[in-house]
Amino acid sequence: ILDTGLLLKYFLSTLEKNLEFSRGVVLLANSERTRLVYISGYGYSSEQEEYLRNTNFSLENPHSRGAFVVSFKKQIPFLINDIREIEKDLSPKSLEFARKIGSHSFICVPITYEGRSEGVLAVDNLRSNRPLNETDISLLMGIAPQIGISINNARTYEKLQEREKRFRILAESAPDIIFILDTEGMLTYVNPMWEKILSHKQEEVVGKYLTEFVQEQDSNHLIQLFRKVRDHKETQMDILLTLMGRSGAEHNFSFNCAPNIAEDGHVDSLVGILKDVTDLRRSEIELKKSYEKLEMALSGTISVISLIVESRDPYTAGHQRKVAELASAIAREMGLPEDRVSMIHTAGLIHDIGKIKVPAEILSRPGTLNAIEFSLIKNHPETGYNILNKVDFPEPIVQIVYQHHEKMDGSGYPLMISGDQIILEARIISVADVVEAMAGHRPYRPALGMEKALHEIRIGSGVIYDAEVADACLSLFSTNRFHFEDAVTD
Repeated sequence: ILDTGLLLKYFLSTLEKNLEFSRGVVLLANSERTRLVYISGYGYSSEQEEYLRNTNFSLENPHSRGAFVVSFKKQIPFLINDIREIEKDLSPKSLEFARKIGSHSFICVPITYEGRSEGVLAVDNLRSNRPLNETDISLLMGIAPQIGISINNARTYEKLQEREKRFRILAESAPDIIFILDTEGMLTYVNPMWEKILSHKQEEVVGKYLTEFVQEQDSNHLIQLFRKVRDHKETQMDILLTLMGRSGAEHNFSFNCAPNIAEDGHVDSLVGILKDVTDLRRSEIELKKSYEKLEMALSGTISVISLIVESRDPYTAGHQRKVAELASAIAREMGLPEDRVSMIHTAGLIHDIGKIKVPAEILSRPGTLNAIEFSLIKNHPETGYNILNKVDFPEPIVQIVYQHHEKMDGSGYPLMISGDQIILEARIISVADVVEAMAGHRPYRPALGMEKALHEIRIGSGVIYDAEVADACLSLFSTNRFHFEDAVTD
């Protein structure tokens, strides 16, 4: 019996049938433990029982001398064969209670569980003149702890029932699939959303293993997740899992699972949530495809721009491609994430796009440029910035193109900014640009060679070139992990 009221009625009924006590009563502490209240009894008239129901015994009065309260607080039994013998020790309220229920002699014993008082059991004898004795006390002191254990079991069960009731109320109205697994991975409960999403009826699901509903390739992964929850008590969150519906259709879910831990610390079940992300997953796939198409289109556009720029200046043909390759290698050497490396590579391919507005004869003219011609060349970062802004290029790439001729000491152009005002990506392109330009042939001079190019970076490190970028560049060449195929070494 797992209902507290029914349980105590059963105990008292057994007591009435098998022992020679005229009456018996059980009082238990209320939930606040401020008073003892009547729970069940036998042998009392209806009027007496009603009186018992309406009588409370305060546990908050430190001066209380009532036998029930003292027995509860001190966990000691009382044997009273003639209440008149202790009248002087009782309060007026206790005397009134004894007269109302017609009690002349009684035994009261504490009901305890694991050292904690839960209530009292009291009996008295009206039908015979047999005096109550120590044997009766010993008998009742043996029975009372069993009542305490049973009460605790019943209360634990009632709490579990209440928790399960609240859980089911929430689960039945949840927008996601709620499920419970036993410790073997078998489904013991699923809420109505399972049928709504996957079309399996509840009776078709309960009693089966969750692995029976996932794709074969996901089965081992699910078992590993299950063991993490069951064996290591590790909650699993937002794991992508694909389940098969009744029709065979695939449904994508965000899998969340946590251990249900019993009072003794062991895992007695697993509770989980499956959030349907099928539409979201489909949108992500479509978005990824669109992004890939956009990337391909952007890559094609960049290649065309690069070819147009380089076709106007045969001496710098391939310059942007080489700068992009070296800049990417430097970025990786510095440990930058691949998305930034990719962005630097893209910027490198078009960093000289502004030269499209410089007359071709100036770009390819041998010899020294005059001041006006050189000023046209120096305008190409700003021209590139304006061109890319009009076609809505990603802002970081636009800024890299704009700043790639700036110097750490502020001596660069066109903005004449310095230090950390220059974005790191532009500082990387700047070093790569100088190395490739010096190593390669130009209309106004022959190739200077790789040694002179690297010497320039070495002596300018920390002054006009970013020191960390310079170190990464020099390290690549000194360890032979990067080279230009047609570079001049002398």
